[in-house]
Amino acid sequence: MQNDLLNSEKYNFGRRTFLPSTFAKKLLNAPPQDKDGQTLVVCGVYQEYFEKILDDIIREIHKGRAVLIVFADEKKLRKFSDTIKQNPPSFPQYTDPLELTDKLSKDDRTSIIMQVHVY
Repeated sequence: MQNDLLNSEKYNFGRRTFLPSTFAKKLLNAPPQDKDGQTLVVCGVYQEYFEKILDDIIREIHKGRAVLIVFADEKKLRKFSDTIKQNPPSFPQYTDPLELTDKLSKDDRTSIIMQVHVY
């Protein structure tokens, strides 16, 4: 299925490069865990969900890692984006999120990808 998607007219990836991972396999495939080492499931109001994702973003940025968040639909993306713009994390490495959606033109998507920050 993944190859079908990559070869589809929408994305049309013609060439691929395979590189070994630089991450330890057990860490890469481990389920997400909270600070106590337990798998975390967020059930509750939206604010709890938002704060958990924001904590994860901050923790990963402090580790020097990139953060990519994928939402089920644009409505959820928009709600998260609006919330994080109203309550941005306060530390020097943080910048406003870049948003990629299917509604953007190819040039706009390319422009956003080229803006990726490296800390």
